[in-house]
Amino acid sequence: MAIRPAEQLIHKAAWLYYAHGLRQDEVANQLKISRASVAMY
Repeated sequence: MAIRPAEQLIHKAAWLYYAHGLRQDEVANQLKISRASVAMY
């Protein structure tokens, strides 16, 4: 079963946040999404 693009984005955001210690605004900048979207996940 393939991972949907939205799930890939969530996994990438979590990886950046937890594994690399980035703040929510930094994760948002890396993924080109809003900080509010990062906070929602």
